[in-house]
Amino acid sequence: MPADILLISTDGGSAFFDTVSLDGETILTERFASSPNVSSGNLQTMKGMIMYEDPNLVMHKFNGIFSINNQEFQDISNRNFAMRGSVLKNTNFIIGIVLYVGTDTKAYQNSKTRKRKQSWLIGRMHELIVKMFWVIAALSLILALGGVAFQAMVDVPYVYKDVSSLVSNVTRFNVI
Repeated sequence: MPADILLISTDGGSAFFDTVSLDGETILTERFASSPNVSSGNLQTMKGMIMYEDPNLVMHKFNGIFSINNQEFQDISNRNFAMRGSVLKNTNFIIGIVLYVGTDTKAYQNSKTRKRKQSWLIGRMHELIVKMFWVIAALSLILALGGVAFQAMVDVPYVYKDVSSLVSNVTRFNVI
């Protein structure tokens, strides 16, 4: 199924779905038609109303009510609901109404990326490495500023401020 649908009618009143890709269950899941007296011949004249819950990530829960052709409202539940990703098996046809599509489907909302697992020690080590980086960066900045201030205050003999006094005889030449 490309979308979450409400089963309206099937060829035998119930339909079987393979849901192994959703919940790992290898046994076929039986879903029941909510209005078995609907046929493909009267689909064009059918009118109805459905009220159901907003999209949520609870896979095995669905509630709502629906009415066809001004009949009395019927309860609909997870037993009448086929999820995206399930495969129809051993059933000739189904008639359904699409309820959720795209990112609103229950299968999509449950397929969020999982938090990457790591040990406590590795997490603590990453935290300490980041702290050590900032401490070293702060110390480097402080010591660089301190060195500039110290050099400005004290005349250090091994630090040459004027390079021209060191080079007294500069000869220019051309290379051929």
